[in-house]
Amino acid sequence: MSEFGSALRTARARRGLSLSELGRATTYDRSAVANIEAGRRTPDRRFAEDADTYLDAAGEVVAAWDRDTAERDARLEQRRLERLANAESLALAADTADVDGIGEQAASLAVAYLAETPSVMLREAATARHAALALLSRGGLSAESYADLLLATGRMSGVLAYAALDLGQPDQALQHTEAAWRCAVLAGDDELRAWVRGTQSLITRFTEDFPRALAYAIDGQQYVHGGPALARLLCGQAQTMAGLGASASVAAVLNDAERAREVPGPDGAGIFAFRETKQRYYAGSSLVFGEESKEWHLAEREAVAAVLDWETGPVVDRSLSDEALCRVYAATARVQLGELEGTRDALAPILDLPEDRRISWIKKRMGRIVTILDEPPYNGSPQAKNLRAELSAY
Repeated sequence: MSEFGSALRTARARRGLSLSELGRATTYDRSAVANIEAGRRTPDRRFAEDADTYLDAAGEVVAAWDRDTAERDARLEQRRLERLANAESLALAADTADVDGIGEQAASLAVAYLAETPSVMLREAATARHAALALLSRGGLSAESYADLLLATGRMSGVLAYAALDLGQPDQALQHTEAAWRCAVLAGDDELRAWVRGTQSLITRFTEDFPRALAYAIDGQQYVHGGPALARLLCGQAQTMAGLGASASVAAVLNDAERAREVPGPDGAGIFAFRETKQRYYAGSSLVFGEESKEWHLAEREAVAAVLDWETGPVVDRSLSDEALCRVYAATARVQLGELEGTRDALAPILDLPEDRRISWIKKRMGRIVTILDEPPYNGSPQAKNLRAELSAY
């Protein structure tokens, strides 16, 4: 239990209040308050302030939140400084052989992204790329080593793009992809070119600039001829067409993506991979925007299957953010199908996520569920009203 959680529980017990009563006073539900007290969830400072006032804690609860936050920030800063020192030592002592080490570091960051929080990965990737750029600027590398270092730098820029987008900064994310694209062009690497175009399509889908997203997805297809890389671009195209309202064409493009995967082709690791589970996730997230219940049923089936694959598959391939977002798509399908209880069940793990796990995509897609709950047949339902309040507070 955290110091904040302990202070909150003590103050609540002193007032003789239940978890539900404190939750109602702070717009949180009972389970969320229980998770906060147990240290499984970290709320924002506003919650601490509201709880302190309601519990007449005379600043004790807020002070405990501040101490916990300061300790956590200190641990993160220590970790950042350690990694910065290691990276800079690597740069200072670098020779041509260290290019391999930087390439391995880029690959390690791509895999670590699947399990780490975006804020941590942003700092680590920025530090690592700084070391790579320092080595590039020193010169004296062979043509082969120079190209390898450019690829590593491009991939680190790709990690930065993912982190910026997940933190809700699409403009910065696009800027990082421009850097990655430049590295891909200078290195003459089509695989990275294709990945960057797919990521640029992803970012512009987030901002709902669907014509631009479609152009990126289609342009990237010229650099690959099959395999997971082409499947990713086609799945991005399907998502974009769903966003454009061309749901009738989505199934055909998803079928093209299935056929593309059957063609042998390289696949990366971490965020540079496109495994079959991720393809199912893309299918669910595209079909859920359809206009017919059969599409929603398919979307729910694909999303649930993808979550199960991640839960039971290799840990190294498990993307915690994608898994959480997949649950939101399953919930979206269910709410469209009139399954309110099933919607709440799918969202339960998401509502308990700590703040640093609530990526921008989750918040954006939660908003769509809120909109649906405002419309018939839900707008007169007390149960729907309660769920809507939970999601709005999220």
